[in-house]
Amino acid sequence: MRSQGIDVLNLGIGSPDLPPLTEVSKLLGEQSCLPDVHAYQSYVGIPELRNAFAAWYGRFFGVKLDPATEVLPLIGSKEESCTSP
Repeated sequence: MRSQGIDVLNLGIGSPDLPPLTEVSKLLGEQSCLPDVHAYQSYVGIPELRNAFAAWYGRFFGVKLDPATEVLPLIGSKEESCTSP
């Protein structure tokens, strides 16, 4: 979105030192009251993300995955190293 000139506010991480603008808080409050904005996220993820995960997995582990049927970007997913005992 930024490459298209759209200003994006990342609410995912950080510890802000300033409160949000009053307009932002008001808009968030209004939007949160809409009946069609409450649902769990899709766990499928966008194709570009699944493709990137599958490509990384192929490079790192040498395993080919089908991004459409074998990759799910889930909360808590992380890289694990596999070592033999």
